[in-house]
Amino acid sequence: MQGEESSSANSQIIRSYEEGNMSPEDIAASLDWDLAVVKSVLTIYSQKYRAALVANQEEDITKEEYKAILTRYKQLAMYSEVDAVSERACKNLIDEYKGRRTKTFLEPGNRINIVQINNNIKAAKEEMNRILGIDSPKEVLEIEAGLNEH
Repeated sequence: MQGEESSSANSQIIRSYEEGNMSPEDIAASLDWDLAVVKSVLTIYSQKYRAALVANQEEDITKEEYKAILTRYKQLAMYSEVDAVSERACKNLIDEYKGRRTKTFLEPGNRINIVQINNNIKAAKEEMNRILGIDSPKEVLEIEAGLNEH
């Protein structure tokens, strides 16, 4: 039953993003879900969301720098006098070529009950607020705003 509920929630989040053109923040607010859970579902299941992430990604290095680094790494793999270094560099290059290094544990084949994750996050936040003596979400926002100013 929980798997069906999770699958239904996944579908609702994906449809809201891909067909309804809602932002992850709007989806989280409308479903009363944690934003991190919504973004996780979209990252796993929405090609459109992943493409948007890649398109908005800032480059840490230029393409020319990447080519130079890759060339040097290939030289290390082929000509290192230390076998362990050469072997590791070769393995990493092969894994990169085959796309193995970009995979995460949050792939569609893995079954994750996002409903349970969301409920756990909510419960943890409520307990934290209780311990801190915070009664309303407004107080949380005020505290977070104060922390971000520093």
